Amino acid sequence: MVSNIVEDADCLTGHTFDYIVVGGGTTGITVAARLSENAHIRELVIESGFFESHRDPEVRNLTCYGRQFGTSMDHVFTTQPQRVDNRVHHINSGNGLGGSTLINGGAWTRPAKAQIDSWQSVFGNDGWTWDELLPHMKKVENVRPPLPSNRQPYDNNIHGDTGAVQVGPFDTGNAESPIIEAFVQVGRDRKFPLHNDLSSGNPRGISKFPLGSVKILVGQFVGKVLFDTTSSVPTAIGVEYGRYRGSHTEVRASIEVILAAGALVSPLILEQSGIGLLRVLSDAGIEQIVDLPIGLNHQDQANTNIVNLPTEDAIGDGQIAFFASLDETFGDLAPKVRALLHDDAVLQQWAEQVVSSGGSQDASALLKQYKNYIDHVENHDIAISELLLDTWGEFGFSVWNLLPFGRGYIHVRSNDPYLRDYDYNPQFLSIEIDVLAQAAASKLARDLVDSGELAKYRQEELRPGLDDVPKDSGIDAWIRWTKSNYRPNLHALGTCSMMRREMGGVVDNKARVYGVEGLRIVDASILPTQVSSHVMALLYGVADKVATDILSDYRRSSETNGAGI
Repeated sequence: MVSNIVEDADCLTGHTFDYIVVGGGTTGITVAARLSENAHIRELVIESGFFESHRDPEVRNLTCYGRQFGTSMDHVFTTQPQRVDNRVHHINSGNGLGGSTLINGGAWTRPAKAQIDSWQSVFGNDGWTWDELLPHMKKVENVRPPLPSNRQPYDNNIHGDTGAVQVGPFDTGNAESPIIEAFVQVGRDRKFPLHNDLSSGNPRGISKFPLGSVKILVGQFVGKVLFDTTSSVPTAIGVEYGRYRGSHTEVRASIEVILAAGALVSPLILEQSGIGLLRVLSDAGIEQIVDLPIGLNHQDQANTNIVNLPTEDAIGDGQIAFFASLDETFGDLAPKVRALLHDDAVLQQWAEQVVSSGGSQDASALLKQYKNYIDHVENHDIAISELLLDTWGEFGFSVWNLLPFGRGYIHVRSNDPYLRDYDYNPQFLSIEIDVLAQAAASKLARDLVDSGELAKYRQEELRPGLDDVPKDSGIDAWIRWTKSNYRPNLHALGTCSMMRREMGGVVDNKARVYGVEGLRIVDASILPTQVSSHVMALLYGVADKVATDILSDYRRSSETNGAGI
């Protein structure tokens, strides 16, 4: 594939491809690889970053997580000051062939079955169920069974072994820290479920962590999709790309343009192309082609860190995750939380607050999302928080509320796509339940370290520390600390949601953008809700499923037109 990579922006002038894929990340490369199975298909992938092969060892070494932040591989976004703390946050996003797989932690887990099933039953996406998606998630995998030293729980029946993505526990060559087994024992003592494989469709409890004819143009930023508007339905016919407004190039697509630029970039490209809310486009000086709620329903999680100084005999490697239920997360506060979740007036207030702050257009549609979350945690025992214990160089938890009720937005502010002038407001911790859940999960992390076997491996707590949150503090102290010390979890999604149009959807169940022809979106922006999982494995499966639909449409068209298939 390296020989197909070009950096000369002018070399494609006047060219026409069957498909243009915008974005060379997780989903874009997956779709491109699937389309390349048909030798008759001419496709172009355009990636704003580069093919940085010299960084490959660092990318593959998952203990280097975080070192790529702020480098050329990081497409950093800056938020508006957040209401909860008045801080500006920087959102890291992969930039280069490989996308965010270049900079993420390599976690490989799948959502709960009921969460995927709801994409069909609640959001109207026919064909989007766990049973439909699982074969695609398996197809991309080439799973390496765990080494005896890893003791990673593993169910061979739910994994694939012929895909292109190598998946398996990351082996540093070092011994496992005794903290890992101590945490398992704490779980046993508290009667937490001890889960086997976090890809089974039921990610709950404690489990060790598995860390797992195309032309490619790099170094060019796609500014907008080009449309033929002479017919009643606008049709995508290509894209404009470049590095700045005075120097850009157009390239054509005879069949489809496929956006795979991520949850923060794809909505900006659509708005620059004239697809979006009239008020947003008018303010930016862009003529509207189609009215869609682009950039809304943005969902990301907040994250807090509970860090301890380990004892000398705790040295070693390993990660282990606890996917905690509502009762496990909130403890004695669970009855109060349930009362909030079953109070229709409270839910309505939260939904109206999101609408008034620009995260959604329709409170009634948002209430359906809330009710869906509540059904999952109450009736399907789905986790609402994740506590990831890491022993690589420290003894600490990364903690996040998996299912935030808050919603944010991202919009353009200029009609020059190359200025990267945007209004980005994730609205972290803007809803009461989100602050409460994040604080309770953080408190739980300390409580677990205080428990049984884990306590003997801690010398002292470094973060938050007993000065900021004294021992045995109640939830109010944890709320105060959480508001001042959270960071983004970097799991943004939902800004071009796949759901019925009347619910605020942007794409249909085939990932086709409503109101136009020849345009699809295949990235995290189309996921309608957060899930109780890391999203990388899910996104590979989503991309493979949509690619299957694209190939099916291509075959039908080719048969009708008598072209080669």
